[in-house]
Amino acid sequence: MPPNDSVAHAQRYRGPGIVDTVPAIGVGKTISAPANGSSPDLSIAKRELDAIAYIAGGAWISSQGRVKFVPFFDASVDPVSGLVTYMPHQAAPVAIIPREEIAEPISVTPGYKYRVPLFDVWWGWNEATQSWGARAPDGTVSGGGEVHGVSLSALNALGQARLVANRQLADHIAKWIPSQGLAQGLAQRQVQTLGLGQLAWRFRTTYAHPELELGDPITLETDRFIAYDPTAAKGIAGAQWVTGYVVGIFDVWGRDLAVWVPTYASIGVGEVQVSSAPPAPNPSTCTVTVQATARAGGMLVVSWAGSPTVASVRVAWTTAAALAPAGPLGAPVEQAALGGASSLLGLPGSSLQAQPSEVAAGAPSRLSGAAGPSGPPPAGAGTVLPGQSGQTPLGPFAFSDLVYVTVTPYATIDGTGAPGPAVSTQVRMFSDPGEHDPGTGLRPRYQPFHDGQFALKASDAAGRETTDHIYIDPTKTIKVGTAANPLSITKTLTIPFGELVPGSDTTKWLVFTTGYVTANVLNATQTLWASVVLPRGVTITAIRAKVYRNAAGDAAVITFFRSTSTSATPLASLTAATGGWTTQSASISDLVGSEEYYLEVDLTGTVSIADARFAWFELDYTMPDYSKSY
Repeated sequence: MPPNDSVAHAQRYRGPGIVDTVPAIGVGKTISAPANGSSPDLSIAKRELDAIAYIAGGAWISSQGRVKFVPFFDASVDPVSGLVTYMPHQAAPVAIIPREEIAEPISVTPGYKYRVPLFDVWWGWNEATQSWGARAPDGTVSGGGEVHGVSLSALNALGQARLVANRQLADHIAKWIPSQGLAQGLAQRQVQTLGLGQLAWRFRTTYAHPELELGDPITLETDRFIAYDPTAAKGIAGAQWVTGYVVGIFDVWGRDLAVWVPTYASIGVGEVQVSSAPPAPNPSTCTVTVQATARAGGMLVVSWAGSPTVASVRVAWTTAAALAPAGPLGAPVEQAALGGASSLLGLPGSSLQAQPSEVAAGAPSRLSGAAGPSGPPPAGAGTVLPGQSGQTPLGPFAFSDLVYVTVTPYATIDGTGAPGPAVSTQVRMFSDPGEHDPGTGLRPRYQPFHDGQFALKASDAAGRETTDHIYIDPTKTIKVGTAANPLSITKTLTIPFGELVPGSDTTKWLVFTTGYVTANVLNATQTLWASVVLPRGVTITAIRAKVYRNAAGDAAVITFFRSTSTSATPLASLTAATGGWTTQSASISDLVGSEEYYLEVDLTGTVSIADARFAWFELDYTMPDYSKSY
C-alpha cells in the first residue's frame, strides 16, 4: 500500500491482529477525508479501525506498548449461503475467581437499561450513487438493503426497550458491509447478546490480578445475581460459575474489575477447578435461521450454527391450522431468523454500550431467538443431524401454515446425553414459491396474483407514474371514477367564426381580422351554418356563444339543432342582448347517438353592418370513459 494511503505505525508497536476466517469475510469501503480535514486524517483512521474491529467481533487495546486486537466473538461463514455466524470467543480463562475472593460486588445487574431486542443493519453502500445498493432504471434496487434482527424471547419476556437501546448500526460501520450474510450475522450478534440486557458486572477482589488486561476471558463465582432466562426457560439463583471477558480495569493492581458476560448461557457453566484449563464444554450456544426456498410446494430450510462444542442437533417441527393466530411477532416466511449481539469498550456509563443509532429504519427481516406463544415441539424431539453447523429442508407446507421449529444442540454426535437449551422459532407461510426474491425479500415483477394477472409497472411510490408504454385490450377502455361510483369528465368543444359557411350563394357576409363575422348588407338577415361534430356516447350539457348586438333593431341569434335524415329539432336558441359584446348560454341534456348536430347563425344590422357580430360558439359535454372521445 502506498505511504499516502496508510497511517504510519511502526512494526514494533503492532501486536496480534485480526485472524482471518476460512472462507474469508470480505469487507470494503471508500474512505474520503472531509474537505476541511487534514491528510491523513488520524481521527478517521481510528474510527475506521474500530469499525473493522466491530465487524470482526472484538476491539483494539493497548498491551505492553503495542496495539493488539482482542476477540469477543469467533466468526464462521457458511460457504453455501454466505451467512456469517458469531459465537462467544472460546479460550481458556486467564484467571479463575471464586466467590470467597470477591471482596465487594459493586454492580451485578441484568443491565436492562442497555438491552437491544431489535436491531437494524444496512448493507451494500454504493459510493457512486450515495445509496444502499444499486438502483436500476425501473426503480428496483439490488446489491444492498437492510436486515432486521429480532429477539422474540426478549420481546415476549420484557417488551420493547425504551431507555438507551440503540436500534441501528452506525452508518460509518455499515458502509463496510458488502453482503446480506454479513449484515445478518451482525444483527444476530446484537440481539442475541444484548436482547435480554447487558451483563456488565463490576466488583473488587481480595487478591490482585495484575496479569489481566482488557479482553481476557475469566471465570468467576457469584451468588449475587438472580434472574430468569426466558430462552432456556429456567431460573438463575444461588452460587453460579460465570464465564466472561474483562472490559474494565480500574486500578493498576487489577483488583477493581468489570466483566462482560455474553449471554445467560454463560451463567451456571458447572463447577470449575482452579487451573489453567477452560471450563467444561457447554453446547447451549446455537443459532437457528429459517428461510423459504423457491421449490414448489413451499419448503423451509432450517440452518443451525453452534459453538465448537456442538456435535449434533435434533430438529423437530409442527404446524398449526392455516390462518391460526401467529402470535405477537408473526411474520412472512420470507423473513428468516436473526438474533445476535456486539459491543465496544470504554464508553462512559457502560463498558459495552453499543454504537449510537443514526437513522431509524426497517427492511426485509428475519425472526428468531425463541419459541412463539404456543405450539413448538419440546426440547430434544426430532431427527438427529450431525455437525456443528448445517442445514436441512422441511416441508412441503401450504400457504398460511404456521410452522414451529425446535433445534436442540448436543455435545455428542448421536444426539444423546445432556442437551443444551433448545432454540425454537415460528414462521407463517405467507408466500408461495418464488413470491419473494431470496436476496432482497422484495416481490419479483413476474410474480402473479391469485387471479393469474400481474401488477402494472409504476415508477413512483404512489403508483401514479410509469416509465413504460401501457397497452389495453381493444374491447376495454379506461373509465372515470370508481366501480362503485362511476363519474364523468367534462370537455369543451369550441367552434370559431371561421368554421361558418353561408346559407346560400346570395348570402353576404364579411370577416373582420379582429376575430368575428358580420352580415355584409344592411336591414337584411344573413344566415350562416356550422356543423358540430361529436363522438357517440357523450352527453351534451350546455352551449354558449359570444355575440354582439348594438341596438334594439339589430339581431344576432344562434340556434342549435339535432338532425336526422328526415327532420331537424332545435335544442336551444341564444339571442344577443343589446349594448355590445355578451356571452349567452343555455343548459341542455342530450345523449349523442347516430344523430347530426349543427348551428344556425342569423345576423341583422340596421345602421351599420358591424351592429350584429358573431365571434365563437362553445359546447360542453361529458364522457364516462376515454373510448367516448376523439
